[in-house]
Amino acid sequence: AGAVPTFETLPAGTTLSGSTNNTVATVTGANALAGEANLTFDGSNLTVASTSAGSTTNPFVIIDRNSASPADNDVLGRVNFRGRTDSGANADYAFLTAQALDVSNGGENGSLNIAGLVGAAERSFVKCKPTEVIINEDSEDMDFRVESNANTHALFVQASDGAVHIGTSTNGSAGAGDLVVNGGVFLGGT
Repeated sequence: AGAVPTFETLPAGTTLSGSTNNTVATVTGANALAGEANLTFDGSNLTVASTSAGSTTNPFVIIDRNSASPADNDVLGRVNFRGRTDSGANADYAFLTAQALDVSNGGENGSLNIAGLVGAAERSFVKCKPTEVIINEDSEDMDFRVESNANTHALFVQASDGAVHIGTSTNGSAGAGDLVVNGGVFLGGT
């Protein structure tokens, strides 16, 4: 690999048009660069902006694994959310991973995995697949809780014992059970 070009080493006649502070430059011709007004980097934040006033989805960020030999179960891309530990070491704390489960033309299937560190080990929190959504696939001692407008534990699965709670997070006076319901229960049919 050659040296990274600087403005001092760019070919004579190279121009930079449309430049404002923090714009990212793209090649627009043989000896021309243009500052992209909607793509900026200020040293900390990369911004992809859209000035579209329509109802279409904009802006788009595309992560493209352009493989010459795509195969089922290829990992398409991953976004790592990195920070530092208290000793200053790098640590990737959370992850988004996309996978092509089936690459058959016309029958494509994909998955998205949301993961994070648990005790310094990567563990899956939520995996979205074509036929199911899996919570806590790695069987961590991680409770599952759904809130409603009026109840912080509308649905609660306690990981330590596998009990399913509705409307509560405790077993109450009834003792431990596989299903614990706080409030009325309606079982009906037609």
